[in-house]
Amino acid sequence: MLVTSSQSVRSLVVRLNKGEDLAESLASLITSQRITVATVQGHGALEAVILDSYDARARTYGDARTFTGRLELISLQGHLSTREGHPDLYLHAAVARDTGNGVEVLGGRLIEAQVVAVELTLLLHDDLHLARTPETTGIPTW
Repeated sequence: MLVTSSQSVRSLVVRLNKGEDLAESLASLITSQRITVATVQGHGALEAVILDSYDARARTYGDARTFTGRLELISLQGHLSTREGHPDLYLHAAVARDTGNGVEVLGGRLIEAQVVAVELTLLLHDDLHLARTPETTGIPTW
């Protein structure tokens, strides 16, 4: 177990508008706000999303899948940081869509998402510098 304490926390409340790319917008925010480590959560509506899932046997992420249409971003959770001076996003999402058989919920690691409207809350931990590395599981962790 790794436990790290942050004594310097500030918050950002962010709204993303129609047509923005969620991952690109967060990467830009990391640079413009000089974010070293942040926790992000959010919800909203999307018109497209690319998700992939972790394969524990292969110890790697599987094939990314694209979903389009009217998508509700039920939950977005993750962390933002930098790796070798570049933005590093590690996000997971739960997305709902209406199908002929009712509502279907999809989830996984978020690669890209085209926004209709998304609201985010970020907790920035300005006094932390954590490096993400692949563990023996293949999942990159701090």
